[in-house]
Amino acid sequence: MPEHPLNNMSITPWYRSFWPWFLFFIPASTVVACMVTIWIAIKTDDGLVSDNYYKEGLAISETLDRQLSAKEQGVRALARVYGAKNTVEVYPEAVQYNVEQLELLLIHPTKSGFDRRVVLNRQGGVFRGNLPALTAANWHLKVQPLGTDWVISGRINWPTVQQATLVP
Repeated sequence: MPEHPLNNMSITPWYRSFWPWFLFFIPASTVVACMVTIWIAIKTDDGLVSDNYYKEGLAISETLDRQLSAKEQGVRALARVYGAKNTVEVYPEAVQYNVEQLELLLIHPTKSGFDRRVVLNRQGGVFRGNLPALTAANWHLKVQPLGTDWVISGRINWPTVQQATLVP
């Protein structure tokens, strides 16, 4: 009687074969990638999204009104940042401000956690304040009186540029 061809084949267990492991690797790597993505989403903060975006959207017209008020009054200024002395100075141009204090907002372009608020006190014809340490970035500057009658703004690329013209 002839011998059956399957009798000559050596039978190996499934876990020693290539294809089951290859097919198992694809879904296993997807699960690992998903876990890493969830971990990154939990541990990092998306500083670009505002918590109160609706209120900020409603306040756009108020900001535009304050900019228009500054333009009508001819409010302009020059801001100088002195990193070595940790100070900032704002020099009014053409208009004498009738306030004793100004509020300077240093807004980081991407991370709201780096934003800073500095109160500037009048010293003669200049407003001065203590400056917190700044990281290198293209900072947005906003200056307004504490009563928020008007607002002027500008940009400074710290530490390359140390002064900015503030306009409505």
